Amino acid sequence: MKRVNSVGETAVSITGCILSYPHLFAAKQVNGRGEPKFSANFIFPADMDQGDWDLLNGIVVKVTAARWGANQPPNIKLPWKDAGVADPAFAGRIMVGSSAKAESPPKVVLEDARTLAEPGTVYPGMGVNAYLNVFAYDASGNKGVSFGLNAVQIADRTLKRLDGRKDASEVFSPMAAPAGAPPPVSPTPHAPTPAFAGAMPPGPPQAPSAPVPGPGGWNS
Repeated sequence: MKRVNSVGETAVSITGCILSYPHLFAAKQVNGRGEPKFSANFIFPADMDQGDWDLLNGIVVKVTAARWGANQPPNIKLPWKDAGVADPAFAGRIMVGSSAKAESPPKVVLEDARTLAEPGTVYPGMGVNAYLNVFAYDASGNKGVSFGLNAVQIADRTLKRLDGRKDASEVFSPMAAPAGAPPPVSPTPHAPTPAFAGAMPPGPPQAPSAPVPGPGGWNS
């Protein structure tokens, strides 16, 4: 199934991902060091076709050539990671990390691609669509390719949380609102993010087929 679509020369939208370690609403430091950043990992869907991998690999080749030309350094760090290392349930699936600077927060939208999501609506393990850009880096002796985090669209809220945390609705019983309490405020729609111009169809996405091997093994 086609999952990856080009959004410019070095940017893509990827549907049917699993969200992991999301820090989408507040920039955070890594282990208390470095500049604060927004970040998220995305476990790629198992049913990506060869055309998807060809598109991604083509962009990786393009950004490395633009950065280093014909004199590419050895042992460039590629972005593909084995999702099964973090969770055996995702063995054979590829995961990538992504980040955005504190001054460039990612847009997080609901299924309609217009309404901005609230922090409480996002959890690790939910199904999402990701809008990412590919870039090459050379910092502190480390050279490689990574993903910039542009936007996330909520796609499937029925999937199990990866952290085991229960939703408040599963823990608390409903209570009547006190007399005179104002009605709940509905979210305000916003202009759609370009990568997610259309609303999501109702219902969960199609179940994934057998895992697709990653491009060139599990490079980290």
